[in-house]
Amino acid sequence: MSVLPILLGLAMGAVSGIVGGYILIRTIRLLGPGENSTQSTMFVILAFILKWPVIFALGYVSQLLTMQALYAFAGGFSVVYFAMVWRALRGGLFNE
Repeated sequence: MSVLPILLGLAMGAVSGIVGGYILIRTIRLLGPGENSTQSTMFVILAFILKWPVIFALGYVSQLLTMQALYAFAGGFSVVYFAMVWRALRGGLFNE
């Protein structure tokens, strides 16, 4: 059994979790008060709409490697989102 597909699945899950989390934070900040240009607003909305198809596509690619890579993808994605929730509960995520 090769470890490379598992590491690739883990890396794809972590990267998609980081990108998804960043887009979620930008979307939440967009709803708050402040100066937002039309161009940045359109970019954030487009990124929010395209976030889930990209995450599902990366999950599908990891499933094509092996089922263990899909499990590693889900693990990497979950770790990033749980870390983001932990940081939000500590109060330091949205007020920076």
